[in-house]
Amino acid sequence: MVLLVLLSGVAGCAWSARAGGAGTVRDLTELGAEGEAEVSAGGRCGRGVCLAGARVTGGFFGRSRAGSAAGKLEYLWFFGRNAGALGVSWGPRVVGEETGHVVSIHLSAFEPFPSGRPAGSIGAGMVAGFGFGDEAVRGGWFGVGVFWEFSDIFSWK
Repeated sequence: MVLLVLLSGVAGCAWSARAGGAGTVRDLTELGAEGEAEVSAGGRCGRGVCLAGARVTGGFFGRSRAGSAAGKLEYLWFFGRNAGALGVSWGPRVVGEETGHVVSIHLSAFEPFPSGRPAGSIGAGMVAGFGFGDEAVRGGWFGVGVFWEFSDIFSWK
């Protein structure tokens, strides 16, 4: 995160750092919960901001520990007083002793906090993922989560 802050100051690029958690479900029988941390950097593109970075998760899925480390691409846009983001991430995932790869799509909404002079943003979002590999990793799942965006993304509006 320190490197992203230095890059944003030197090169004038946008940066993002998030932490949060999500609940997940697969086949309406396997529930999970995972904490997540994300960092990314990028610049203005079109009417928004394009970011590239990394996403790390850890927690449980079904009765097994679960985690992933993924690269991500994200497009952040602004509407009214809020912001939205559409992202895709991909990388290795572990569920119990089984391994594979995961591709996931993230749709998030942000609200500046505090609204007058934001120091960050409160966010909520949905994620849908599909895994390839061993049985516990394979297949799709859906999740919802909340997070805190540490940077003032609204300064890039």
